[in-house]
Amino acid sequence: MIKSAALGQRAKASKQVLAWLRDSETTILRVVVHPLPQLLNISWRKNYDSMYYATSTSSKSLGVCQRMSTDKNIHVGGLSDQEAWDLFASKTGNYILAPDITLIARKVVGECLSHPLLIVTVAHALQGWKNPTVMDREEAICKLLRFCYFCLKSYTVRMCFLYCAFFPKDYLFEPNELIRYWMAENLINHVEDLDAQIYGFKILTELKEVGMFQVFKHYLRMHHITMFRAMAIDILKDEAGLFFDTGLSLKILHYDWEWGEARKFSLMRNRLNFLDDNKQSSPHLLTSLLKDNTLLYDISPTFFNTMPSLKVLDICHSAIAELPSSVSDLVNLHALFLQNCSNLNKIPSIGNLKKLRFLNLHRTSIQELPRGTEELVGLRFLDLSETTKLEEVQEGTFSSLYGLEELHLEGSRICTTNTSMAANCLKELKYLKRLSILTLHCWH
Repeated sequence: MIKSAALGQRAKASKQVLAWLRDSETTILRVVVHPLPQLLNISWRKNYDSMYYATSTSSKSLGVCQRMSTDKNIHVGGLSDQEAWDLFASKTGNYILAPDITLIARKVVGECLSHPLLIVTVAHALQGWKNPTVMDREEAICKLLRFCYFCLKSYTVRMCFLYCAFFPKDYLFEPNELIRYWMAENLINHVEDLDAQIYGFKILTELKEVGMFQVFKHYLRMHHITMFRAMAIDILKDEAGLFFDTGLSLKILHYDWEWGEARKFSLMRNRLNFLDDNKQSSPHLLTSLLKDNTLLYDISPTFFNTMPSLKVLDICHSAIAELPSSVSDLVNLHALFLQNCSNLNKIPSIGNLKKLRFLNLHRTSIQELPRGTEELVGLRFLDLSETTKLEEVQEGTFSSLYGLEELHLEGSRICTTNTSMAANCLKELKYLKRLSILTLHCWH
């Protein structure tokens, strides 16, 4: 390595210096704190005032460039499809051009997200795999894509990414919704929910920057959904008690699972219509995701009696009209997601759910708030938007929710038809000292 003194002498002789820095946090921070001339031992005497120097850096992270206060940022895109294929073929040899292998090979290259390093890594791994009938493509690529996964900056970011495996492979994530799931699962846990949301958006940005997520209109989805989700499931398979049966058009619940060991399960986007009593106890079950079972019209009143540890319950976008009474005993529940259950008009008492932090009743048909709502002093998020049949809120309910940080009332009947009730509700909001997000629309 050339010492800084030698570099300084060379710089003095040339009077023009261009320093190119690779993506190194330590080096970059040194340049920010100690200007380049100082690092090169250049004395700023008068006869060196005419020296010109510039610093350039390459980085995978825009944040690194921003911390350097760069004058200009130039985005360098990935390889084109043809360039990616040419690079791949150059590393694998002529055999890859055989007709029976080309189709598979092109699909493999397509999964590499135009990243040269990943293309070269895959090419080297596939050298000698000349028989496509014995090549387990998905298993091979999942292992290679783990490289991207382990490059994520922190354990928290990796866990947030893996959580997306509980959703169907074609699922479109609304950013705030996904962050709310992470918060409910304590994957991101800050004192203030607003801080957690900001951190959640930083995680989403990182996942987009490394190519794991892509923007689709106003939503996000896992990039090249099948492979990244398959990789996440492959990683999670080593953990006991996790079940993923999403988007399979299942009509009945699997009672042959090892329910005694279950910790999380997802049955999103199936065709379940009735949930009967589960005779097997699930003392360790923490998460139950039943979202998007649009034909689910009934749940046995005692269905949740065998799940005393449940923390996250999602039944949103179902056809249920009544929430089972056993929900009242889920004393460890942190999140209850019931949004878009347009038939739901009856909810049992929730006064015992002292640990509840998230309650989403968006676009339900409730006419009054569930009994015991005023006792949820730890509630941080409440969504009553588009509750067009909500006619009554007991006086003192909102003012008692002093832990509330986010409240949605837009489109709720209590704000659109009953002006006196709307006025009373608004008066109570002044007692919510932690409230940071409020949405409503009142008119008469």
